[in-house]
Amino acid sequence: MIELEKAIEILLENCMEMKREITVSLIDLDGRILSEDIYAKLDNPPFNRSPLDGYSFNHISSKGADENRPIEIKIVGEICAGDYFEKNIEVGECVRIMTGAMIPENCTCVLRQEDIEEKNGNIIVLKELKLYENFCHRGEDIKFGELILKKGTKLNYTHVGILATMGISQVKVFDIPTVGILSTGDELTDISNELKPGKIYDSNLYVIASRIKNLGMNYKIFGSYGDNPEEVKNIIKENIGDVDLFITTGGVSVGKKDILHEVVNLLEGSKLFWKIKIQPGTPVLASKQEGKILLSLSGNPFAALINLELLGRPILSKISRDKEINYRRETATLRGEFLKKSSNRRMLKGVYSDNKEVRIESNHHSSGEVLSTAGINCIIDIQPGTEKLSNGEKVKVILL
Repeated sequence: MIELEKAIEILLENCMEMKREITVSLIDLDGRILSEDIYAKLDNPPFNRSPLDGYSFNHISSKGADENRPIEIKIVGEICAGDYFEKNIEVGECVRIMTGAMIPENCTCVLRQEDIEEKNGNIIVLKELKLYENFCHRGEDIKFGELILKKGTKLNYTHVGILATMGISQVKVFDIPTVGILSTGDELTDISNELKPGKIYDSNLYVIASRIKNLGMNYKIFGSYGDNPEEVKNIIKENIGDVDLFITTGGVSVGKKDILHEVVNLLEGSKLFWKIKIQPGTPVLASKQEGKILLSLSGNPFAALINLELLGRPILSKISRDKEINYRRETATLRGEFLKKSSNRRMLKGVYSDNKEVRIESNHHSSGEVLSTAGINCIIDIQPGTEKLSNGEKVKVILL
């Protein structure tokens, strides 16, 4: 039996970051992890452009202009966004220009529409403009060849905008990990079947698959199996090559039908650890098969959920290269109390709020109960030897 932190350390030492790459179009990039460095294919903006509506000319044309000495500059054309003005603009000439339009050659400034008066085909300039006043330079946002996105970046809509600006329609990303899931136990029956005496519906399959999907991973459900070590071994062996992590529930304690120990032996893999010092979720078994981790969780619903959150998420975070998948810890103020002594390290269901307070919503703490898990968003991590928790006390929480 080992500490939770040691178990996580062992698991992370025995799993590999995702190496498979796939090519994905821009519209499907949100949440994906970039697998290559992206360099700018062009300057942005790709030409000198106007930041406003007004008139563009060579700044020398306005030299000496003020309200007492207005200067007239001849209008020789008009440019809208998307247009291109081919003629050279001489000193003493200007063009009307719209926001975003390409500034013609030899023009070095833009005068705002609001600051001029137009008369007889000329504009009346009442102030001297500086070189590059109201002027957006080519490449001032992004320069050709510049590193714009690093390998390992978790992409979102803002990155999609950068790529689209460069005319890039697709990029390489790391593939999303796939988690294989099966449950064991003669007592289990699928939710599609009639519930017979002595049987219970298998909730773990669906809880785990739903959580894996919620974390952005792919999953494959292989179903529920009775306590037959050879059958379970065969299912794992046939399918572990198609997944990046295999999770089972049930069969990891010391009972007559706790078969996963035998299954691991039949698979001839390497056992990493069995049992961690937390309650619930103590009897978790971790092994390595064909380079993949086989994480065998408790069959009790809340214990299985605890195991998945505390052990499964760090694995998935490393495999997927997505740090955001891992949980984070906070210190919170307890609102309420828990009067039961915690001889061992105990994990309680909690509801954490943005003001760094946490509530214990239910008095039902059995690892086999499911209704009290509704609405929880954290686990209160109670250290061994704690006599009780009082209202207002500082506690450690693990945010889900």
